[in-house]
Amino acid sequence: MLKRLRTPHPILYCILAEVLFLGSLFLSSLVLTVALVAAGADFSGLDEYLLSLVQELVGAGAAWLLLRRTGRQGLLGRRGSGFWNGLLVGMYPLAFICYSIYSALIFERPDTPLLPAGRILSFLACMAMVGVAEEFLFRGVIAETLLEHFGTSRAGVWKACLLSGLYFGAAHLTNLTGSAPLGVLMQCVFAASLGTLLAAVYFRTGNIWVTVFIHAAMDITSMLIGGLYGTQTVADSISTYDTVMLVCDAAIKCGDNLNRETLKDAIQSYKGFDGLMGPFEFTEDGAVYRGYKVVQYQDGVLTSVSDYMMVHD
Repeated sequence: MLKRLRTPHPILYCILAEVLFLGSLFLSSLVLTVALVAAGADFSGLDEYLLSLVQELVGAGAAWLLLRRTGRQGLLGRRGSGFWNGLLVGMYPLAFICYSIYSALIFERPDTPLLPAGRILSFLACMAMVGVAEEFLFRGVIAETLLEHFGTSRAGVWKACLLSGLYFGAAHLTNLTGSAPLGVLMQCVFAASLGTLLAAVYFRTGNIWVTVFIHAAMDITSMLIGGLYGTQTVADSISTYDTVMLVCDAAIKCGDNLNRETLKDAIQSYKGFDGLMGPFEFTEDGAVYRGYKVVQYQDGVLTSVSDYMMVHD
């Protein structure tokens, strides 16, 4: 069925492939959660990256199955221009990755100790497997299908790159279940741009492992401090647009007199700020109070709504 659908209806096939891929991630997460609950596992002590690794392995298997069922699994072994030559094509994102790693380790490293080696390895393995699973699907299945449909002319390549990027960006809407909406929207825009870039690198190199490496490296870099020190989860990272809003608003208040000291004074002068996840309040001693809303339902009926503030020293 999939092979017959791919050629006459490539757009529909790509949508169906993405739905099947995301469905496999959701189903594996559900089955794993039910199994852990049945086993009486303590979720507070579980390694989230290890659980996500299992989920991404299922996703990679689903993408590989799509390639196999349509006779395209051979592209996984295609050398193209070669791996190392392919990395030269992706030099711009690699330079950005190197700078981001340097910046994170120099300026963002907390005073807390590193996580145990096992937790760090599960973080690295999980982020690497995200690259494998998503590249198999979005470049191996979707971008390849679109290129065959639109052709290898300049216009055809552009159409395949842009449309596959949109598919990739739209897939990140699933993060709405656990992160701030505007943060997810920003992530989708960035992902669509990244997906277009990765499709271009893939078409230019003909080697899917080049984009797997770049994708995995970007994911590791984006969560490097959280993965090494346990200070931030993926959902927290997506929701940090609150901080961007705060700094941008303070910068606007500085007007033409914007510098490090005026920006610092503007931020410290806030008595309160409404962020995506709730209001902020600042104290003279530097503490930050952040508001949260707790909603309780029982048997489908709203029973209580309460607000509370949490202090972040």
